[in-house]
Amino acid sequence: MLSDIEIAQKAEIRPISEIAEKCGILPEELELYGSYKAKVKLEILKRLQSRPQGKYIDVTAITPTPLGEGKTVTTIGLSQALGFIGKKVFTCIRQPSLGPVFGIKGGAAGGGYSQVIPMEDFNLHLTGDVHAVSMTNNLLAAMIDAHIKHGNELRIKPDTISWRRVIDLNDKWGVYNIVSGLGGEGRVPRETGFDISVASEVMAILALAEDLKDLRKRLGRIIVAQNEDGKPVTAEDLRAAGAMTVLMRDAVKPNLMQTLENTPAFIHAGPFGNIDLTGTWHCRVGTVMERLAGETFIRWKPGGLYNAMIAPLLHYSIKGVIWYQGEANAWNPGEYNALFSSLIKNWRTAWNQGDFPFLYVQLPNFMEALNTPSESNWALLREAQLKSLSVPNTAMAVAIDLGEWNDIHPLNKKDVGRRLALAARKVAYGDDNLTHSGPIYRSMTIKGRKIILSFSDTGSGLVFRKCNGPGPFAIAGADRQFFWAKAKIRNNKVIVWNKKIPDPVAVRYAWADNPEDANLYNKEGLPASPFRTDDWIIK
Repeated sequence: MLSDIEIAQKAEIRPISEIAEKCGILPEELELYGSYKAKVKLEILKRLQSRPQGKYIDVTAITPTPLGEGKTVTTIGLSQALGFIGKKVFTCIRQPSLGPVFGIKGGAAGGGYSQVIPMEDFNLHLTGDVHAVSMTNNLLAAMIDAHIKHGNELRIKPDTISWRRVIDLNDKWGVYNIVSGLGGEGRVPRETGFDISVASEVMAILALAEDLKDLRKRLGRIIVAQNEDGKPVTAEDLRAAGAMTVLMRDAVKPNLMQTLENTPAFIHAGPFGNIDLTGTWHCRVGTVMERLAGETFIRWKPGGLYNAMIAPLLHYSIKGVIWYQGEANAWNPGEYNALFSSLIKNWRTAWNQGDFPFLYVQLPNFMEALNTPSESNWALLREAQLKSLSVPNTAMAVAIDLGEWNDIHPLNKKDVGRRLALAARKVAYGDDNLTHSGPIYRSMTIKGRKIILSFSDTGSGLVFRKCNGPGPFAIAGADRQFFWAKAKIRNNKVIVWNKKIPDPVAVRYAWADNPEDANLYNKEGLPASPFRTDDWIIK
């Protein structure tokens, strides 16, 4: 498999002037930076102001991976796909920071066959915009210190200075927090530090500015400190905004590059740009889109997911199916066993490969744990899943000990996978020399004040693991009122009782949304499925 850089270097790259011509940018509106990158002059906006607005697609994410990858690849890939079908499309992404480029995250040009090229130029300096932001930021910092040194006409309080210097590298341990102003007569020592360049407010201003004039106004409004009266001191007060604007005169123009499939890409501003969002926002309206129709969730339409995800696979041979689902049916658990059993039979018929293995995961523990025995739709859904084992060639991985109270998806995917693997070895590959399941309730016997429970799949024997609460067993008499019970293991059976219940008739185990103390296992370390011995109708 080729690496990202190998893919990028093997790509057929076109002169940027050719890319510009194809997308309607005139030669006089282009400032070349070599053969494959350029800046576009803002005067193009006046020429195109009477043109109809294009459509705007925003690619974002609220659950990024630890390294943040995904949004750029998706943006570039989508742009290339639209270009492939003949649409006029621009990829619009931010410039990278050298901090992540030389850190664990790496470059920001996309990946695989969804990249902006030349990727080396993209990731390393590009046309110098981040350098301009750095120098603009640090010029203001230097003018603050110089102002204090030369008389402090604005009566700036040094301990209120909030403007820090920047450097475009990951150097947190070296310069994130420092003391400046040490040594020399008239210096005022104060705590300050360095941020990464792309987090500068200057970078946020660059992203929002309409043109050089607007940029000048915004830079002037930057608040850097307070004076002795508690009033804000701005870059305009320091007479720094003009010089700062001069440093940014080229950075305000967007950069033009290309993707691997030679569609145009605008590269502008940076990835962070910290700025206070309170107050009135002042930003250029690039385009206005009509309100879209309400979203259509295909998974809520009859046959939606089947037609989109399963039907296209019916011509392929498969070894079996792993199924993880159930929470969406918890509102009506009574119908789940029939629906799920029908689904299994339907898929086997559609594939026409016989009764292939069908493995599934029982719902994990989820939501708030309760202190008293109670009814639970999630417990009823787990019961329906347990009953589905009556369908031939199926197996269920119990996950009652792997869930999170505040996350519907267990974080411990490893043990879920391990239990499914044991089930696969048994059902799909015929390994009869292993225990693939935790204990499954089979029958009960009432003996005086106690109920004796029998199980299959006990492996090398039943065991209790430690629990912090009253335990997961509850017992009831004829009044159907359940109370927490005591339990012990004897002769590979579980004996359950409560002194307050002289004539017990039913037992429930781990019967709750989140039975935190489910503690019955076999010695192989596999948990028992939640169960009940009664068949009382629960409303």
